[in-house]
Amino acid sequence: MRTLLWAARREPAVQIAADLSDGETLDRALWPATLSGKLTRRGEKAPGQVAVEARLVRPDGQFEDSAKVTVPLPGEEAAFAVKLGAPPRGMAFLWLIARDAQGAVLDWSVTSLSVTSPASLERVQTQTDVIEPGEELPRG
Repeated sequence: MRTLLWAARREPAVQIAADLSDGETLDRALWPATLSGKLTRRGEKAPGQVAVEARLVRPDGQFEDSAKVTVPLPGEEAAFAVKLGAPPRGMAFLWLIARDAQGAVLDWSVTSLSVTSPASLERVQTQTDVIEPGEELPRG
């Protein structure tokens, strides 16, 4: 896709990318999470400041959380970090959207991630309230 944009001289002035690998696994215990990425200047028309919006989206399209940060872009590259508070469960997508001062989209990226949590027991319950010594537990 980027090759076609380059050939048509329609390459975006700014490129945005997450520091996560596609399909990366994150531990739910680490939330609220600070996720990072990088902006890269691709042309002379790149603005000096870029508004970055990060969205966590479930596979069914529902938004879990979103955050915005303004990132100065004085040179060729600029790192950024956004803090997302609501942890998704299971599979999710991290959308990163770079916008100019007027809100026009400069570039975007999507990265899949999997949020895991350690296995735990919430409750153990027997079918009877009292079991006498030597008595076998009834089966389901």
